[in-house]
Amino acid sequence: MALARHLAPQSRPDQKPALDLPRGRDRPRARHRRRAAAASTGAGDRAGVAHDPLDPDQRRGDREHPAGRHRAVPDALADHRSRGPPQRRPDRRRRDPRVVRGEGDVVYAVGIDRNAGDLWHLYRPGRTLFAWGNPDALLGYEQRFLGAAKVERFGEVSTLRITAAREEIILGDLLIPAPREQIVNYVPHPPEKPIDGRIIDLDRNATEAGRGWLVTLDKGAADGLDVGTVLAINRTVPSIPDPRPSLEPDRIERFLEQTVSYQPERWINIPDERTGLLFVYRVFDFASLAILLNTTDPVNVGDSVRNP
Repeated sequence: MALARHLAPQSRPDQKPALDLPRGRDRPRARHRRRAAAASTGAGDRAGVAHDPLDPDQRRGDREHPAGRHRAVPDALADHRSRGPPQRRPDRRRRDPRVVRGEGDVVYAVGIDRNAGDLWHLYRPGRTLFAWGNPDALLGYEQRFLGAAKVERFGEVSTLRITAAREEIILGDLLIPAPREQIVNYVPHPPEKPIDGRIIDLDRNATEAGRGWLVTLDKGAADGLDVGTVLAINRTVPSIPDPRPSLEPDRIERFLEQTVSYQPERWINIPDERTGLLFVYRVFDFASLAILLNTTDPVNVGDSVRNP
């Protein structure tokens, strides 16, 4: 009985209990006698009828009334309807806010020569290259290859479409005419004279490199390298303290009225370890580019390259 009293609303003296069957379920309802009296006297105007939240007729009338349907629309949809229609094309009057471009995008450039052809390569200034261990020996300035673009319209401001991109394209990148294809004889061969160089840079500023990676050497055509030269990669192992007992006599020094005897530190030089081979595919005057053929350990900046 306590549960029934909790579920069934208590009827007031001016209400007549009735039973409604909404959606196939029994639910108690109450009708005001004042509403019936108003309907019998012809005062059926909704403005003169007191609102009863328990009356299903009033709730049904709210749904059927145009104002009731409008109130049922969520605020989010109303806000969406207040916006403008979707645009199929971007507004060309406004500047594209993106700061990077990629494959398939259109870019604009100045200084494009029609006589140089319609295929151009994209570059970005990279690191300044110095000889290993000698910061005063300038080898050149790196130009990082980014991709290629094809001219769609020549003019004072030319229109180009990016056909290939290894990295993002940004404002200020350089455009250089693509060189004509040349048949190069990539025959592997050892160098004609002794070479003792170093790896001074790894592609994409990597910390380690492996098979198939590109590296930069501090030796070029002036040192006897040419396309197809194969060199051995060697890792320089740092020296280690000599653990063997010393046969030298102790050294004696006097420090602050005290006599100190000690043995000088002795080091053992470890021979370099061969970690792989590389193949030179492009040569400049004082530097060259090579690809790693095979490696047994990661290759790092500073590894030496010598005759295989």
